Amino acid sequence: MLNTTEFIKNIETNARVEAEKIVTDAQKAKDDSFAMQASEHQKLTQEFNRQVEEQANQAYRQHGVAARIENSNKLLQVKQEQVNDVFLQTKKHILSLSEAKYKTFIEKLLQTHATNGDTVIIAESDKKRISKDFIEKTGQKLKINLTLSPKTHPHDGGIILEGTKFDKNLTLNSLLLSAREELEQNIIATLFV
Repeated sequence: MLNTTEFIKNIETNARVEAEKIVTDAQKAKDDSFAMQASEHQKLTQEFNRQVEEQANQAYRQHGVAARIENSNKLLQVKQEQVNDVFLQTKKHILSLSEAKYKTFIEKLLQTHATNGDTVIIAESDKKRISKDFIEKTGQKLKINLTLSPKTHPHDGGIILEGTKFDKNLTLNSLLLSAREELEQNIIATLFV
């Protein structure tokens, strides 16, 4: 027969294993979803590029240099719109995560960026998903003191960390903009080969 301490340890172990499985499953689902979207997007992009190139060649024959410049501008605009769409779809995907998966996302942001004494400002839209208790428990896991601010930020998702020396803007818009700046050329090369 298990004593109380063994029983509690058994529950904690099972909970830890289950939590790790949930995080792993959530990451895999996110990766699978993104890979599937990227693959579908690439197929559509290739077909679209074929059609645009065919139209561009025809216009070149008909209109010379002016037509080539105009079509290049149109193609560039379409490519830019498609890159915008990739980031918009990523944002929508993150915002539509289940509560548990979204909390895992926020927890990873805190794990990577939070420091002792930070105040966490959440999005107005996250008030039902992110609680004071969640922030405090996450701080305890990280062995730092975190406080949930009573104020919220107006952006879609993510957090802002108010620190003693400086603040960190980890809103979804800011994170995606930063990722876009780093990845845009790679995305363009991948989508428009």
